[in-house]
Amino acid sequence: TILWSLQLYKLASPTFLNKYPLVSSAATDRNPKISPCLFSQSTPLSNKIRSFILVTMPKDYTVGKTSVFWDVVDFPVPEGRGIREIVESALRRMGYKGEVSITVYGDKDPFSPEETAKGRFTFVERSKKYWRLNKMLVDIGWWSMETPEPHYNPANVVVVAKNIKEDTEFVYFLSDLHCSNFNVLLVVPDDCEPEELPLPTVNLAWYWKSFVQGGEPMPRTELKALKARGKPRLVL
Repeated sequence: TILWSLQLYKLASPTFLNKYPLVSSAATDRNPKISPCLFSQSTPLSNKIRSFILVTMPKDYTVGKTSVFWDVVDFPVPEGRGIREIVESALRRMGYKGEVSITVYGDKDPFSPEETAKGRFTFVERSKKYWRLNKMLVDIGWWSMETPEPHYNPANVVVVAKNIKEDTEFVYFLSDLHCSNFNVLLVVPDDCEPEELPLPTVNLAWYWKSFVQGGEPMPRTELKALKARGKPRLVL
């Protein structure tokens, strides 16, 4: 399915290979530069990758590159504001000073060519929320594959999007990115209800109002309490 590519950073895991046996074929078909040996459980390379996953190294995320994925239907840009201005204001307040790339998703393109050029972002059009979210997760998956060794090189991803009740990999995928040493930052609605839509495990989270005003993320204790109110994650 389209979601196979969401877990590409876990390709060295035997459990993952058993669960998704066609992933290696899909990845090598899309990118011939990816060697099929990467997907073999028995190669020295896969052993090295598995050992990397077990290593947690101290790093300064504030100097790393940041990729932002924003659904403007879920979180419309306030009138008179710019996407890059909002993002960089929130990040700079937290001390992030690395390069920022932005991908924007919507049901139609509301931006003029001048706004797109000024904001230096890419717009992706998908009419349905389900397909916007899936496309976003696929894009994040490929971004994670193209990010060299996050265990050594700080890499940040900001997700400005709502989850949906339909079956998606949103919670599992973002949680697994967090566990794989990516710095995952999330924006949630001001009326967030984790009982209905559980939250993934992330490093930091903003309420929308605070994010758009360049404010502070919610305290970690509050984030932990919100996550605890959600449905428990099923571990297979």
